[in-house]
Amino acid sequence: MVGALGLGGAGAFWLWGQSGESMAYLGMAGCLLLTSVLWGRLDPERCYLLLDPDGFEEHPAFGRARRFAWSEVSSFRADKHDGGIEMVAFRLNKSKTDIRIGDNYGYPAEELAAILNRRLIRAKPSLPPTF
Repeated sequence: MVGALGLGGAGAFWLWGQSGESMAYLGMAGCLLLTSVLWGRLDPERCYLLLDPDGFEEHPAFGRARRFAWSEVSSFRADKHDGGIEMVAFRLNKSKTDIRIGDNYGYPAEELAAILNRRLIRAKPSLPPTF
């Protein structure tokens, strides 16, 4: 976030030297607007994964919140994303497509998948997860 502020300030000073005072003010306003949007989106209190007895809700930094019931999910696993990044993926019971959770929320992917699988087993004890 400090980097975003620094980038906004550097952009403003660069524009100031390029094309006069009015463009500098316009550029500074744009950089500050972009910085405030990024600051608000990357706030750790806005990005979270909420687990409850009925399911889980994901609130990513960018994009919409998503909610899934435990009864809809077959299991969770660590999966390599394009570019080699490990993320948690899951599959809905009647789907053949994986859905990725947008962030690992500070956990290694395998550990977060294990936590989610334990919650899944607790929520529906008669059905072991299969992937």
